[in-house]
Amino acid sequence: MSEKNIVLITHHADGKNQNLTASSSHPAKMVVKPGSQYLLKNEANDFAPENVTLKRVGNDLVVIQEGDSQPSLILEDYYAKHDGHPPVLLGMAEDGMVYPYIPVSGESYETGYLIADGQLSPVALGGDSLGPGAPYVV
Repeated sequence: MSEKNIVLITHHADGKNQNLTASSSHPAKMVVKPGSQYLLKNEANDFAPENVTLKRVGNDLVVIQEGDSQPSLILEDYYAKHDGHPPVLLGMAEDGMVYPYIPVSGESYETGYLIADGQLSPVALGGDSLGPGAPYVV
């Protein structure tokens, strides 16, 4: 099976984007910054993976791609550095619209992913559209 690369696009409050490519064999770390948005996409196209698993490790949020056992992304200080509302991960679906990753358990996510340390939470793209994805993936 070939390795799946994932890209984290960080849209900063100043309007600038930063891209970070990662995989389970080459995980990437990003320190969470208040006011930034975080969008996942497949390296091969602009569309997000439909399903990922999140895990809390201390104050970090790790992203594990479907079929992997090791994380691809580590969002450092996700649970420590925020203005009371940690960011929700986003992704562009095949309809070109951006959607949040929501827990498949049906738990709330609007104020961040409230996961106990060491716990896993499968999430999927869903919920209400947040608008077109083109501005994020340019």
